[in-house]
Amino acid sequence: MLRLRRYRTFLIFAIFTTFILYHFRSIQWTPDAPLHTENPSDQGDAVVHTPNEITKEIRPNVAVVPAAESTEERIPPPSIPPISKPTQKIAQPTQPPVEKPLDETPPTNPNTQNAYVDDHSQSAQYVAPVPTSTSTSTSTSTTSTVIHWTKLPEHFPIPTESLIQLPTGTPKAIPKIQHVFSDESYHARTERERKQAAIKQQFKKAWVGYKEHAWLQDELSPITGDFRNPFCGWAATLVDSLDTLWIMGFEDEFKEALDALKTIDFTTSIRQDVPVFETTIRYLGGLLGAYDVSGGKYSILVKKAVELAEVLMGAFDTPNRMPVAYYYWKPAFASQPHRAPTRVVLAELGSLLLEFTRLAQITREPKYFDAVQRITDELEKYQDKTKLPGLWPTFIDASGCVTQQPPIPKIDNTEQAVISPPTDEGREDEIREGQKLSKDLANEVGAIDVNGLPKIPPDTKETQQDLPPNSNQEIFAKPPPIMLDGKPGVGGTDAPANTGKTEGHGLGWESSGKERPQRAKRQPDINGHCVPQGLASPPFSAVDSFTLGGMADSVYEYFPKEFMLLGGQEQYRRLYEKAIDVAKQYIFFRPMTPTGRDILISGSITASDQGLGDLYPHGEHLGCFIGGMLAIGAKIFEREEDLVVGAKLADGCVWSYESTTSGIMPEGFNLIPCDAKDCTWNETKWFESLTPDYVEPSPPPPPLPKKPIANATEASEATTSVPLDSDEAEPQIDTPAPRTRKEIATERIIESRLPPGFQSIHSPGYILRPEAIESVFILYRITGDSSWQTKGWKMFQAIMNATSAEFGNSAIADVTAGSPRQINEMESFFLAETMKYFYLLFSEPGVISLDDYVLNTEAHPFKRPK
Repeated sequence: MLRLRRYRTFLIFAIFTTFILYHFRSIQWTPDAPLHTENPSDQGDAVVHTPNEITKEIRPNVAVVPAAESTEERIPPPSIPPISKPTQKIAQPTQPPVEKPLDETPPTNPNTQNAYVDDHSQSAQYVAPVPTSTSTSTSTSTTSTVIHWTKLPEHFPIPTESLIQLPTGTPKAIPKIQHVFSDESYHARTERERKQAAIKQQFKKAWVGYKEHAWLQDELSPITGDFRNPFCGWAATLVDSLDTLWIMGFEDEFKEALDALKTIDFTTSIRQDVPVFETTIRYLGGLLGAYDVSGGKYSILVKKAVELAEVLMGAFDTPNRMPVAYYYWKPAFASQPHRAPTRVVLAELGSLLLEFTRLAQITREPKYFDAVQRITDELEKYQDKTKLPGLWPTFIDASGCVTQQPPIPKIDNTEQAVISPPTDEGREDEIREGQKLSKDLANEVGAIDVNGLPKIPPDTKETQQDLPPNSNQEIFAKPPPIMLDGKPGVGGTDAPANTGKTEGHGLGWESSGKERPQRAKRQPDINGHCVPQGLASPPFSAVDSFTLGGMADSVYEYFPKEFMLLGGQEQYRRLYEKAIDVAKQYIFFRPMTPTGRDILISGSITASDQGLGDLYPHGEHLGCFIGGMLAIGAKIFEREEDLVVGAKLADGCVWSYESTTSGIMPEGFNLIPCDAKDCTWNETKWFESLTPDYVEPSPPPPPLPKKPIANATEASEATTSVPLDSDEAEPQIDTPAPRTRKEIATERIIESRLPPGFQSIHSPGYILRPEAIESVFILYRITGDSSWQTKGWKMFQAIMNATSAEFGNSAIADVTAGSPRQINEMESFFLAETMKYFYLLFSEPGVISLDDYVLNTEAHPFKRPK
């Protein structure tokens, strides 16, 4: 008989174990499951949030911005109607990215709550924010929040009675620019129209590619049929090409583009910042140019120009009214006071003249002219105070604020000074007093924080989540990198791209392979306040660079053009003539060429307080506009000798095209300047420039004298002391003859594919630039010499042969290659400028006459006053 009492302990344990195993078998556990979960009923309504509720909870004030008094009601952007029925895929317009509650903007330093922000410049490379999605779908969550720019009261307003007014009265008589052309023969007209039709057909191909694959995006990727959005996602190619469509006779396409233009909302963007210079010349200039060439019939163009200009005017709201280079438009940041950069690219500061002046003329609103005229006035004050009087350095301190460093304590050198690290011991009262002083200063508008930056008033109602990264320090922009040798662009992305102009205008420092100079930090003075100043060299800039090329170009270009647009204001003539006289003396040079061709190239030079540096004999495609500029200046200012100089500069760019394997000029290269009196081709001099480190080999030393032999016994020992197979015998080594300079130079020429006369090609790509054909067009219109048409047609054929792609034209990586690699990028200026200038070169002289229109630096024609 089983005795349960004896086994009851084991029986109880077995039953308990079985119960436990059965209980846990019914629980589905995963490694990622929480080990402990609160009762949902204990958490109230905080357990589940919709995305919109999360946004509101974390950033309750993101859309609450004090707006200026206005009777206008905000109208949400209308839906985009279908533009056409393309035969291939169409990239639908992307919506601005949804504001994220945590990831959109990095957390900001609490010290910036009451600090100015010294906005950034192009002194370092800028990478545009990439959208969170590259999909072409337009669907978004119904709970999404899209941030819009809002017009706010200015921190540093100009009283109405103090606004600088547009000149009034009858415009002065300005000498004619264009040549008086005679009637052309039937054969000449037929040949001209044939070439013009070919140019028009190529433009149409690229436009159709854009329409079918990148409609309402910034740029087409012409190889893959995708798109890029480097310029705020406001359809840069569409706006930039409007006046070209009209000029070429594509009226239906022009009206179709206007319908699409109505859907563009300039009050929101996929970028956190707006590049003021590029936006002004491409978008604002494109809208105004289209308005003028179409006879002022389409009011939508002025309406959208004003919408955009109101956003851009926020960049001018600084203590000295000098604009920030990159404007953070979101209300949380835009509502705070700002100061212009301490290191801004010259072209970005001074190349806003034409667009804002023309807008002021059309709208009769003086504030637009006031904004840019103040910049001109400051440039004039600074012109004779630079390290090279007459020219301005490529980088300028536009902050209006010079600061002083605290005095350095003197150390008695008679005894060894021992400096210990500072401590807080025994300084508690001093520290508390300093904290109180800092708190008091933080409540003053215009006070300076510990980084030397003006403070922001504490009553801002915006959260700090929308501020750009590192907003407590001097923020400076990095221009989109130039991928001349990079991978082709990825379709449907908003990746950064070459800005096309300065840094320019495009290829400034990147093109030379040099590091872009880093911006110096502005130091606070003893009292925490800055001392007012005008324009100046950047802080701690001992040496400044001067050029008429990239990063400076359009400043000089705009002086004669503003002179014409305003009907002959003498201030612009003075500025231009001073600058050109200095450039002719120090910047322009004649390079040594195999044929002795009499051409000129525009280089650059450095200067310091101790004097001038050496000429840097480099050429760049961006500088090819200079020939046309001098030719126009020669006519309107009656400086006939400058017409010869301008023609030589334009021909220098033509020679650069003709010198390469592809027939296209590289972006940047170095040449060999001629001697003052002799410019004869010297191959030896060319080789010497290619081998600056070469050292002529020393002649071999003479053989050592032999020791005289006294007798026959010593002679016998000398010949038998070392056997031939002995290890002590010296091996016979055949030393190769040293390479000659010519051999080394020839090897470098072959490796780099250098044309004769080129010392180096530091930027071998071509991104569809227009500057060379711009000058060729102007020289033809001024001189009437048909050889310029011949040169231009060869340039057009070379560009089409190397850049033609399936959906348009592509930038190329290396013009010295027999079959250059295409990099899948088509800048908006290719249709806005390059193709327009080619077309106008073969148009009748009355089409966009230089006596009727002024073309901005993006080739947008503005009507001259009569």
